[in-house]
Amino acid sequence: MPLDEDKISEVSENILSLIKQFEYFGYRSDFDYFFYKIIMKYRKDPSISLSSLLEKKKNNLYLCFLYGTLIYWDMAQQKAEIKPFPDFEKQIQNQFSNLISLEDFKLEDLNNDDFDFVSNKLGIIYEGLDLMKSKARLVSTSKTLHFLLPYLVIPMDNKYTKSYFSVSENYKIYKGKKCKDPTPFLKIFEYSWKIAKKIKNIVRKNELLNDEWNQTIPKIIDNAIIQYASNKDRFKTLRNKLEKPKFHIPENLINEIINKVKDIIKVKNQRIEQ
Repeated sequence: MPLDEDKISEVSENILSLIKQFEYFGYRSDFDYFFYKIIMKYRKDPSISLSSLLEKKKNNLYLCFLYGTLIYWDMAQQKAEIKPFPDFEKQIQNQFSNLISLEDFKLEDLNNDDFDFVSNKLGIIYEGLDLMKSKARLVSTSKTLHFLLPYLVIPMDNKYTKSYFSVSENYKIYKGKKCKDPTPFLKIFEYSWKIAKKIKNIVRKNELLNDEWNQTIPKIIDNAIIQYASNKDRFKTLRNKLEKPKFHIPENLINEIINKVKDIIKVKNQRIEQ
């Protein structure tokens, strides 16, 4: 099924505005932020290879930081419960050679042949990683792969990424086995690749990369999607609150209120972008 080009354009053509808004409004600021900073410090250090980070097969500190970040990134909830650390650690180690083979690739620099090779490898890794007690695996696997391969894979979630790209995960259990179909994950990966190619020069020209949340182009794409969805959600939430029957607010007044608020936010966004 072909990709929706509008989805690619919405992010790529507005990347500068979306990232400036994202930075202005803020994001995670607890241990989820500090753990991520530590992981990225490891991964951005040119003297530290991924193979050296993974060579300790048991009680691996780097993987423990990664695991802790997943816990703070909502992978320890009732509907998304991560497996115990020893099991998680073993799952990663089982994909050692496949992960190492992708270490030097960057999403925005992939040509068509690279994309085919990387997609095939990611599909194999995706099918092999079983990190959760719960059925679904797209979110946990993509976040884990982002931490391991931050220049290549965007972290995906249900609220923003899957919704934005209209992707649904088939996580039914067949004959006692979890569905391992990588198609939804690879579809989002292809979307991110198309966006990355369009924005890489804008990112570099405007120096959007930093040591905070915009540390790689895949994360910048994720941040832009979060901000795009957040902008839309604000007005949906506002309308839902005002439309409650008990308030008896006429529809025309609700529309006027929303339009006035949109005007104020538009002016605010213009100031952010300057």
